[in-house]
Amino acid sequence: MSDSNNIDKICKDLNIKNYTITSWNAIDVNGDIRLNGDVLSELPLQFNVIYGDFNCYGNQLTTLKGCPIKVTGDFNCYDNNLTDLEYCPKKVGGNFDCSNNQLTSLKGCPDKVKGFYCDDNNLKNLNGCPSVVADDFYCSKNYLTTLKYTPDSIKFDFKAESNMLTTLENIPNCLDVYLNKNEITSLKSNKSKIKGCLHLLDNEINHIDGFQLDIGGVIFTNKGDLNFLINGKELDWINALIKWKIINVENKEINKKKLDYLISIYDIESPTDIDYTDPDNFDQLPSNISKIVDNFLSDEPSDSDMYELSDILSANGWYMDYGLDGSIIQLEPNNSNGIYDRLKENGFKFI
Repeated sequence: MSDSNNIDKICKDLNIKNYTITSWNAIDVNGDIRLNGDVLSELPLQFNVIYGDFNCYGNQLTTLKGCPIKVTGDFNCYDNNLTDLEYCPKKVGGNFDCSNNQLTSLKGCPDKVKGFYCDDNNLKNLNGCPSVVADDFYCSKNYLTTLKYTPDSIKFDFKAESNMLTTLENIPNCLDVYLNKNEITSLKSNKSKIKGCLHLLDNEINHIDGFQLDIGGVIFTNKGDLNFLINGKELDWINALIKWKIINVENKEINKKKLDYLISIYDIESPTDIDYTDPDNFDQLPSNISKIVDNFLSDEPSDSDMYELSDILSANGWYMDYGLDGSIIQLEPNNSNGIYDRLKENGFKFI
């Protein structure tokens, strides 16, 4: 791309140090490269191996020509005008972040990365994405209609929010799954294992047949005919609804005798003299309530998070109040027939 004299000048101007020039006028760098926010339309050098992070985000790049073939740390090319990933590194030891571009394809990605982030693009599928992801995988705010091509397993969270997904099929094995704000109407799925929770907020869930996921946490929903039967519930509850044929979705009928029995064996009798606002007593909460609370309080919750938590707990027969600082100041079981009342409000009849 440049002769050695020009390379030295460019490296000096860009404050690139600890570099060596290869016989084909590319450079190896022992350290991080920071070309971010310089409004570059193209990379000024041909890089070879970077022993650190490579940052070219926040520019106006339309091509990755000049990128290194190997980066031992993170590779960040987000906030550019890229439509493809041609010329991107073939090996990346850390995270790969190509979010907020105009990508229509992921072909050319390295096969293995730590975390992978391709949010805010124009992707219709994930063909070409890494097959091994050792951290999180985020692909929200695209135009995805399928999760085909995702890795079989992801070590931590999988987020595909605000897409056009209609099914739970091809979800990878992972920790937590976030599919909020899609077009999913059914729980029909593959047999993946989700160690944590499945988030399906702002999807109209009206069917549960075909559910095969193995979830360790609970399902979160807030819309659809079946919301008040599945929101905040665990795997055993969902499987019992299906196996015992408690619901006739087409006729909007519920077998009340079977539902009564399911509630009686599923709900753990919760003593009312325990201070459930004390985190030390969370282990005495019913299993699904404990998982709901833990999921929301694992990170510092916002006011909207606490409002949503209160609503979910209410749908599961619990009352919660919280302070301005996000702390729980009241948490107790209530004795209302909320689940029955809300099903009636949504047009279900009991048989």
